Amino acid sequence: FCIVQWFGGLEPFEVFVQKQVLEHFKAALGCQGFQYRWAVLAMTPLMWWQTETISAYVRAGVKDNTFLIELILSTISAWLCNGPLALAVAGRLTSEGLWLW
Repeated sequence: FCIVQWFGGLEPFEVFVQKQVLEHFKAALGCQGFQYRWAVLAMTPLMWWQTETISAYVRAGVKDNTFLIELILSTISAWLCNGPLALAVAGRLTSEGLWLW
C-alpha cells in the first residue's frame, strides 16, 4: 500500500530499485562488488562448524597431531582465503551474467 502511495504503482518502484538503488549499492561496494571483510564474515559459520569438528577430535584424544594441524590449517585457509575467493568469483560471474547454467 505504501509503495503505491509513494511511487504511484509497483512499476515505478521496480524501476527505482533497479536503477537508482542499484547505482547507490554499486557506489557503496566499489569495484570489488563484495568487500573481503564481508566475505570473511560470511564464511564465519564454516569456521565455527570446523572448530566444532576439531574440538571433537581433540576431546576424542586423537593421537595424530599431523591430522589436527592439517585440519586447523585447512579451516583457516577456507575461512580467510578459499571461501572469500569463491564468493568473489561467484559475484563476478553473476554480475557479468557468465553462469554456465
